[in-house]
Amino acid sequence: MDAFMVQYYAEKLMPGKYSMIILEKMLSVFLTMRGQATARKKKSKLLQTTKTKALRTALKEKSDVK
Repeated sequence: MDAFMVQYYAEKLMPGKYSMIILEKMLSVFLTMRGQATARKKKSKLLQTTKTKALRTALKEKSDVK
C-alpha cells in the first residue's frame, strides 16, 4: 500500500487521514469474499469429477503432467 499511485487515488476517493486504513479494510474484505467464492467453486468442481469417476482415476488425471 506504499505505492504512490495507491496513496494518490486513496486520497482522491476518500479524503482524510483514515483513507489508507479504509482502503486496506475494503481490499481485505474483497479478497476474503473472492477467495471463499473461488474455493467453493473449485471444491464443487472437484466433487463433481470424483462423483462421476472413480476416485483413483480422477486423482490420476489431476496428477498427470502433460
